[in-house]
Amino acid sequence: DVIHSVAAESNPASTRSMLRLKLEVRMPGTVTCIARKDPGNVLAGDFSPGILYEGRSSLVVPPVEEGLDPEFPREFSLELPLVEYQRHGDPMRVWCLHSLAEDAVFPADSQGVSIPLQALEPSISSRPAFLWSSAKFRLI
Repeated sequence: DVIHSVAAESNPASTRSMLRLKLEVRMPGTVTCIARKDPGNVLAGDFSPGILYEGRSSLVVPPVEEGLDPEFPREFSLELPLVEYQRHGDPMRVWCLHSLAEDAVFPADSQGVSIPLQALEPSISSRPAFLWSSAKFRLI
């Protein structure tokens, strides 16, 4: 496989508007990943530029530096922006396709790779709770 693995990036973690992925790729080329809410069959044609799911992003993998084993997987990070803010917070499913893999979508199942989103929505409050003009306050 030209794509060795796809997993959730832990630092920084995915948010409800941006998936952060950790990819292990063996060969140079372009890796395109798509995100969907629900499982389903994904084919190579689903990665065409005109088709948009909940999110899509690409990564150009450079050639291997001289002296390194070209078959050894290298690790890359990919940020995949989502089209809409995901209010539900349920995990997203991701599939990737390498430009050298022709029709071999990774992973080759209908479940995809489950990427968890942040559990709690961010909230902001001020201290003190009351404000007046030109008063100093801090957001917490």
